[in-house]
Amino acid sequence: DDDLYHFIAYVPVAGKLYELDGLKPGPVLLGELPQGADWLEAVAPAIQARIERYSQSEIRFNLMAITASRADELRKQIASLAEGDAALAERRQQLAVEEQKLARWKAENVRRKHNYLPFLINLLKVLAEKQQLVPLIDAAKERQKQRAAAGGGAK
Repeated sequence: DDDLYHFIAYVPVAGKLYELDGLKPGPVLLGELPQGADWLEAVAPAIQARIERYSQSEIRFNLMAITASRADELRKQIASLAEGDAALAERRQQLAVEEQKLARWKAENVRRKHNYLPFLINLLKVLAEKQQLVPLIDAAKERQKQRAAAGGGAK
């Protein structure tokens, strides 16, 4: 059953289109990408064929793309624009928004990966030592009963 849940990625590298399948020993060359071709259009038939192969029995698919950093693309565009160009201010604003988004994602990842268990254990110990843990649990149970009685259910 472990084979049922895995990732398959499609990436353009050095003018070639590859499939990276977690169940295969290495990358699979799907073909050459003509100069200036949109790799997403080129990979669409391979993705569609894979989906159709499983469409009768499997409905859970996720589609992701590995692409260049939006911030890097905006920096390149900014570098190519002359000072005073009307598009320059817009690109700078887009870059600021993108950098804020990346900073938010970084903070979220730090929080997601942090081990909060020692903190929680110490908090529970301190609350127990101060005789506050049981009253907090009792108050939470009472609020839960009130919500259930009011028709709000336990949340």
